[in-house]
Amino acid sequence: MAQVEPFPWQSVMAFGFGHLRLSSQQFWSLSMPELQAALKHANPNQHEAVDRSWLHQVMSEYPDVSHVSNS
Repeated sequence: MAQVEPFPWQSVMAFGFGHLRLSSQQFWSLSMPELQAALKHANPNQHEAVDRSWLHQVMSEYPDVSHVSNS
């Protein structure tokens, strides 16, 4: 079984807090479409859409390890 890399929260938070200069409340209040718009502005060549299927794909690729069973 392939090892799953954790979601790159450090990079995403660094972008939100450092580049966008968002407060914690503003950052954690962002919706996925809002986050995608901000990321797309920083990288105009990004073409991936954030929608429900994308969210399910990302959730399966980057599971919340605090909720993953060890059995």
